Amino acid sequence: MSLLLRNALLLDVASGDHTEGDLRCEDGRIVESGPGLKAPQDARGIDLRGAHVMPGLIDAHVHVTASTADLGSLPSMSPSYLAAHSARLMGQMLERGFTTVRDASGADYGLADAQAEGLIRGPRLLFCGVELFLRKDAFLVPTLVTYWALEEEGMAFGLPEASWRKVDEVLEAGFAALERAASAGVRLVYGSDLLGGMHRHQSEELRLRARVQSPKVLRAATVNAAELVGMAGSIGTLTVGAHADLLVLDGDPTRDIGALAKPKNLRYVVQSGEVVSASA
Repeated sequence: MSLLLRNALLLDVASGDHTEGDLRCEDGRIVESGPGLKAPQDARGIDLRGAHVMPGLIDAHVHVTASTADLGSLPSMSPSYLAAHSARLMGQMLERGFTTVRDASGADYGLADAQAEGLIRGPRLLFCGVELFLRKDAFLVPTLVTYWALEEEGMAFGLPEASWRKVDEVLEAGFAALERAASAGVRLVYGSDLLGGMHRHQSEELRLRARVQSPKVLRAATVNAAELVGMAGSIGTLTVGAHADLLVLDGDPTRDIGALAKPKNLRYVVQSGEVVSASA
């Protein structure tokens, strides 16, 4: 399948620069970028009329099987019931613009294969064991939004009261740690680490990070995350040869992160060269 996006403002997330032009996708990859591109006769063409195009987002710390904040109850649930919840959560992540996620614990190859084969809608799913966190020269994946969400509504989604009372202190410490890390030049990667019904706040991490990390928060959710998961050049970029995972936005995320943090501003979500969500 071929997809041609015309008259776009293409964002280089590494530099923060925009380029006017077209972008063509073929067989799930970006194959051309530039002005006045031509496409095969059967290609789908979309005139974006100056809308912003950026790589799909990457969340490097999710738990797609965490259907509740009461993690102790998960082992008693049926695997098929948890898989159904996971499929729903993954579909919602995709609609928020997250085209790749890394599950830190809980997901397995079954969910990853189901997504890859098109059995469920969702981001490309990477999963890992604890050994990946033990590398030297490591990346830091702060997850401020999980504490923000737990403070706002954690008890309503099963968080024990004793744990809820500690959340505010942890959140403030998280902001301080993020500021120190950003100032020191630590390689930061986007993560959310949300549980249960709080998954819907996944994009709020963008706003929270922007308080101290703006404008580099976009790098954290694209090129930095791609490097962390060993897929630099394949995801998190609009370069030729990369997976055609793209977001079409109303608004410039380099000037207003709210353009990205609000899913209603996502005109199109493109995954592997196919439009998988559209509000236009």
